[in-house]
Amino acid sequence: MRSWYWRTMVMLTLGAATRVGAQAATGVSAEFNTARGQTIVEMGKVPLDPNTRLGAFYAFAGHIQQAPVPELTLQLVRYAPTWAYAYDHSVMLVLDEKIRIPFTQAKRAASVGEGYTLEQIFFAVSREQASQIAQARKVEMKVGSSAFVWSDSLQHAFREMVTSADAGAK
Repeated sequence: MRSWYWRTMVMLTLGAATRVGAQAATGVSAEFNTARGQTIVEMGKVPLDPNTRLGAFYAFAGHIQQAPVPELTLQLVRYAPTWAYAYDHSVMLVLDEKIRIPFTQAKRAASVGEGYTLEQIFFAVSREQASQIAQARKVEMKVGSSAFVWSDSLQHAFREMVTSADAGAK
């Protein structure tokens, strides 16, 4: 992966370190990072269960997106008293109960505090995969031994993110 990608991921990780239970605005927002000279576009984290939220982001150089981005990054954040993905953080999306998309390059980051663990899983989604996911009527996400069905609000937010990522397409 490119070094800017991981720097962006770390920056968003620091932003996710607040309690997952706190309210997060859904929808897509963009913010220009002057130090990096790039705009970071983020989908607000949407709850999957009481301890887990899912968000997405991408970045592009400058203030104006000139072309579609090649990929989005999905970010799963879990804040709970115990580990859930320490040994298995494999990710698979099942679309409309028939199309399976495995994400074998998922990366896990974790930290521990007094009485809590913060786990994050990041995985890149190509434009083609993002379009498939956005068009699905039902999305089930399997992470390790956990399974989540995307809510209508999460699916709507993801569709908005995919539309945003396609900006600049000719």
